[in-house]
Amino acid sequence: MAPSSTTPASGGTFLDSLVFRLDAQDGCAGAPIVQLSASVNLGITYRIPADRSKLQIVYLQGGSWTNVTTVPDPNPQNTYISATIDKAGIYAVIQKP
Repeated sequence: MAPSSTTPASGGTFLDSLVFRLDAQDGCAGAPIVQLSASVNLGITYRIPADRSKLQIVYLQGGSWTNVTTVPDPNPQNTYISATIDKAGIYAVIQKP
């Protein structure tokens, strides 16, 4: 099943079908890492019209989308959202109803 065919958390819709995989590995040719050793900032810029107050970053876990605490850029002119994450994997941006 394609990740985009799974219903997003909160009943939202995918923002422009944006679904992506974040990979991490131990060194250039090392083993894959799922749990990151420290939290990192995931920043996403969007270029299509959207209600920034309803945008949500989600993480695919066990076949279901899980909400990730998402923060819009404080400047209302910027089309940027971010989240602090600690896992590699499949992420998407949704717009909540």
